[in-house]
Amino acid sequence: MTSGILSPILILLSCICFSVNAVNAKDDNILQIATAANFNSTLQKISEKYHELHPDLEIKIIPGATANLYSQIINGALFDLFFSADAKHVDLLVEKNFATSNSSFVYASGRLCLLASSSKPTGINEKTLREKNFKFLAIAKPETAPYGFAAKEVLEKLALWDELKEKLVYAQDVGGVVSFVASGNVDSGFVALSQIISWKEKSGQNFWIVPQNLYSPIDQKVVALNGSKEKEAEKFLKFVKSSAVRNLIKESGYN
Repeated sequence: MTSGILSPILILLSCICFSVNAVNAKDDNILQIATAANFNSTLQKISEKYHELHPDLEIKIIPGATANLYSQIINGALFDLFFSADAKHVDLLVEKNFATSNSSFVYASGRLCLLASSSKPTGINEKTLREKNFKFLAIAKPETAPYGFAAKEVLEKLALWDELKEKLVYAQDVGGVVSFVASGNVDSGFVALSQIISWKEKSGQNFWIVPQNLYSPIDQKVVALNGSKEKEAEKFLKFVKSSAVRNLIKESGYN
C-alpha cells in the first residue's frame, strides 16, 4: 500500500529533477551579456557574427545605463559579461571581487555628439548651445550614464550648465536620448556617435561631433564576471579582440 503511494511521488520527483537539469542544460547554452546602451547596436552585430560561428550558443543582450547594470550585478544579477560605458564601474567590480582584472580590457573609446531633431535647421554646433536655440535639450542622467556625465562636462566647460538647467530633459541612458530626439519631444540631445551611425533614419540627420577637449576620455571596458560561463565568455572576448571585430567597432563610431 505504501509503495503504491510512493511510486507516483518518486516518478513526480524524477520528472522535476529532470526538468531542472534540462533548464540548467539549456542555460549553459546561453551567454548573458549586459551592455551600456551606446554599444547595444554594435554588440548586436558582433553577436550575430559570433553566432554564425557558434550556432549552438544563444546570446542574450541586456542594455541599460552603466551604473544601473553595475547595481544589478552587485545585487546578484546573473550576467556572464559586462560591457561598460566607462572604466570606473568595471574597476569597481574587480575591486569588490565580482570579476577578475585579467579578463578586463578597453574595447572602445566613445565619441560624444549633439544630435538635433529633423525639424531643426542644419548647422548645429557650439553656437547652437550658446544661443540657446532650442526649447529642450536631452542628456542621459550624469550620475548613472557616462555619456550623460560627459555631456555635463561639456556644458560646464562652456559655462552653460547653470544657464541651461531649466531646458534639460533627462533620460535613463543615451538610448533614451535618441528616442526623445527621434520622437521630436526634444529639439536636440547628447548621444554617442555610434548611435548616430547605426540609427536607421539616417536621412536628414543633423549633428555636431563634440571636440574631445571638452570632456574626459570615454574609455569603455569589458569584463567577464565571477560565476560566468568562463570558457564561453573567454571565447567571446577573444573574438571581440580579433581584427575583424576591431574594425567593425571602429566603423561603428568608436576610436
